[in-house]
Amino acid sequence: MIAGHYLAQGEKLYLDIFSHKQPMPAVFSGLINKILKPNSLFLLIKRHREAVFFYSLCWWLIFLLDFGWTGLIFTVMIEFSKRFLLGDLFLGESLVIYPLVYVLGCLWGMGWLELPLNRWQQILFLFSLILIPSQLFALIPFSAIVFFYLLLKEKQKNKIICLSLLIFTFFLLIFSPFVSYQDYFFNTKAAISTHYLKDTVNKGFYQQFLLSFLRPVTVFLSFPKGNFGRFVWILNGLYFLTFCYLFLKKKKKKFLIFTFFLLGTISLRPEQPSATFYGGFHIFPWLACLIFLIILQMKRVILKWKKGKKKVLVILSICFLALFFLCSSNFLIKDYFRQTDRQGEFWINFSRFLGLGRVIKTLSVEGDRLIVIPIEQLIYFESELPHQNRFLYTYEWIFRNEKLRREIKEDLETNPPAFVYYDYASVGDDAKEVLDPIFTDYLQLRQNDLPSNLLIRKDKASNLEDWQIQGLARFGFSLPK
Repeated sequence: MIAGHYLAQGEKLYLDIFSHKQPMPAVFSGLINKILKPNSLFLLIKRHREAVFFYSLCWWLIFLLDFGWTGLIFTVMIEFSKRFLLGDLFLGESLVIYPLVYVLGCLWGMGWLELPLNRWQQILFLFSLILIPSQLFALIPFSAIVFFYLLLKEKQKNKIICLSLLIFTFFLLIFSPFVSYQDYFFNTKAAISTHYLKDTVNKGFYQQFLLSFLRPVTVFLSFPKGNFGRFVWILNGLYFLTFCYLFLKKKKKKFLIFTFFLLGTISLRPEQPSATFYGGFHIFPWLACLIFLIILQMKRVILKWKKGKKKVLVILSICFLALFFLCSSNFLIKDYFRQTDRQGEFWINFSRFLGLGRVIKTLSVEGDRLIVIPIEQLIYFESELPHQNRFLYTYEWIFRNEKLRREIKEDLETNPPAFVYYDYASVGDDAKEVLDPIFTDYLQLRQNDLPSNLLIRKDKASNLEDWQIQGLARFGFSLPK
């Protein structure tokens, strides 16, 4: 959201704003900021959550038109469960769900039902296939594999390639005012070499590979604790049982194995499937695809029964939904429909950003800059100050990259910002080695007579006017004695 805030002011992603994420969420946010112009932190968050809702609404209609009752059942299930994996927030993981599952649904029609895609489906299929990797870097292998499968399956290969190039060019043109492609490749290369590959090697490459592709099996190795974990365990059991039943029928075995493999490519970040919220939101794409495959496989199992097909289909669909809601009633439905105090929750979650931002606004003058280390970027929006350099966030791995480390150090030494938000507890030794010597020239403001994470440059503090010092007290802040 903060990258989008600065994109709306004319900055370019990857050039003026460092990011190792894919461009689409930030560009989407930039358009929201440009068009709706939220003038408060509350509206900034509210407008982005509304955007997620209307984005999802468009996809609900598409799913209903293309997949019928199957699509309707899926949208009901995913909308009730996504809140527990931050699916209602403005994240790449939440935005990618519907195009990802749409591609999976079209593949099922092509591979199992042997139905060719009509012109509308071809366009939307390829649009979704290119949209997916623009949202999540980890899903690039999925899109690449599916694209080659499409070329093998469809007879009009030249038409598919030309249409794909047109859609890809459309994305490039849409992103070009907001994105520096040259810097995108540098940032991505730095993230892969310093962050992704190193973490994968440290955790064990083969172990991560097996956890990703054998997840439907490994979930059964331990019974998870917590309601959500048991809910995922039951879903996984339904997937495993329907998979085995269809596999033993000796038809479409290769396609079933292919969908199992695709499910593995979607979960290349092996989070625990029983985790919720910030501990498990990376697994949301995998869970969404698992739910959709369960619905599709259950439908095929039911249709294989010769007698009373339609009646049994309706009865078992109702039973399946009843089981879903029964298993989740203690935590999912009650929480989804619980009454909340929106203002109260906003204050609990975001008041610290309001306070810090207003303190900085009180002390700042034109030309002052701010840097936030390592995260908590919402302070930028509330302070209304320009960011110090292109690093809106500084995760620990950034300081392990020699070029990025040197860039940060030289910038802070030659052109120190007026204000620093420095969360000492959240940075590691690599960051402290660079930052601590530089920040000896800063004063640590106190909040309620306790040290805060907000620093002000010493020469800046010595030139504060009386009304600015008095203004600190309104927010519980004070200069160190």
